[in-house]
Formats: sequence, structure tokens, C-alpha cells
Amino acid sequence: MFYHSFVRIYKFLGNAHALIPPQVWGVSAPVEIIPAAVCSLAATYYTIREGLAQVPPTYEARTIFGAIPLFTPSISHGLLLASCLGLGCCVSSYRHRARGQEPYQGIVFLVWVVWVGLVGLAIDCEVDTILVAMMPWALIAGMLSSYLGHMSARRLLLRVKADAESNI
Repeated sequence: MFYHSFVRIYKFLGNAHALIPPQVWGVSAPVEIIPAAVCSLAATYYTIREGLAQVPPTYEARTIFGAIPLFTPSISHGLLLASCLGLGCCVSSYRHRARGQEPYQGIVFLVWVVWVGLVGLAIDCEVDTILVAMMPWALIAGMLSSYLGHMSARRLLLRVKADAESNI
């Protein structure tokens, strides 16, 4: 939101994106990633609690999920719905805001989603576990890798540009 306000204020000056300092872009990306991580954590807690309630005590999943502390909060269905809606809003806001600056963003998200889906199927997870507990983390990984890739490319291009200007 801050990013778009900044662009609107300085739009009359011409190339508004050139006027925006890199730290503005650097601050706004984690603002969307942090609520998305909280929403993903809620969905994961819900899946773990529901999954543990359904498995017999001798099942191996009890030992796998035994690493989760016993004080995990009990997540209701309504809170799960709200966290999924919040995650969707965070991801769509990130995708909409960065669509003009990151041309390979869709491919990055697709690779993460397919990879997590295949890993979930390979370890014999149920489809609801893959969708509710694993896919939100794939979306966050897609947002982070897209953001970090964009920032790395930007720094590399600025460094190459500065080297080219110093050689002239």
C-alpha cells in the first residue's frame, strides 16, 4: 500500500520507479510475507491437530508429529477459513504489486507448488494435508524466492551498470 502511494505521489515526475529507493521495496515485501506465514502456521497447526485426532496411537505419524509441542493452539474451522482467506489476500496482493517488476514470478510460484505437491504425494500424504498444510508454505517460498531473486538481479544489474559507467 505504501509502495503504490509513493508511486502515485511522484508519478507526475516521469519514471516513478527510478525515484523509489531500494529500501522501500525491501520493506514492503516482508510486510506481506509475515502475515502469510502466520496464516500458514495456523493452517499447519489445524492440520496437525486434526490429523493426530484421527490416527491410532501406534501409527508412525504420531512420532513424526511428536516434534510439535503439546501446547499447540486448537484452531477452529472458522479460524482456518480466516487464515486461508488472509493467505490468499497476502499472496494476491504480492503478485499484483510485483507483477510489472518480476516477469518470471508465475513460473517461480508454479515450480514451488508442483514441487511441494510431488513431495507430498511421494511421502504418501493425503491430499487435504498437502493442500492445507504444505501448499501455504510453498506459496511463501515462492514469494521469498521471487523477492530475493528480484533483489539479487537488481543489485547485480546496478553493479554492472556502475562498473560500465566507471570504465567510460
